[in-house]
Amino acid sequence: MQIVISDVPCNWLQCQENSIDPVHFEWLHDSWSQVLTPRPGAPPPPTHLKLNFVEFDHGFQYQRIRQGQSEQDDLWTIGRVCLWPNGFWLGEHFEWRVPIDDENMLSILWCYTRVPLESELFEQKRIPYWYAPLKDENTGRWITSHVVNQDFVAWVGHGTVADRTQEHLGESDRGVILLRRRLLEEAVKVQRGDEPKGLIRDRAQNECVMLPTSGFAQITAGVPKAEARTRLDRFRKALGIDD
Repeated sequence: MQIVISDVPCNWLQCQENSIDPVHFEWLHDSWSQVLTPRPGAPPPPTHLKLNFVEFDHGFQYQRIRQGQSEQDDLWTIGRVCLWPNGFWLGEHFEWRVPIDDENMLSILWCYTRVPLESELFEQKRIPYWYAPLKDENTGRWITSHVVNQDFVAWVGHGTVADRTQEHLGESDRGVILLRRRLLEEAVKVQRGDEPKGLIRDRAQNECVMLPTSGFAQITAGVPKAEARTRLDRFRKALGIDD
């Protein structure tokens, strides 16, 4: 486990909207990664074929089917969790977008990687944390080699506070609309003195909140070292990382 912290110079809400926008992955991460690191002969990224958005007690789930997936896939039956009000849960890590002020946000990632079966029993005595830079100190260019850093570029690219009056939301933005609508409705509740969404007053219930998790068995069961290496190599190849 480790914690990664970054100071991001923009409003937190445009970052959180990323958590309920599944199609951005196809364009920002898959397509742009191929532009950043051209791989001749590489097939185009799989497109999104079907989307669904579901609200539950602790936020929203976005569910999707891309080319090559079926309706039995966890990413359709479960999906990803936009955690209310400012988190994102992807199974092996949390992301929190913590407001500092109107123009600055603290990105906090809590990351978990299951050790290979050969490394059991494994005990981690402390959880390290470090601050990740946004720009290369030698060139001044934004770092784009990692998915999260690509998100940073997109968030800041909207401006310090995104001008939503210029938007033209479409079918794939239904999740963003749900999030904004809920935020405004919960603000009215608080103004009335009512309790907003997501509070847990029962101490026993708050001991462990089980969230919908795609690939839960795979994440928690562990795999042999050789398979873990194969998965890592596949992930690095998808990002165009050769070294």
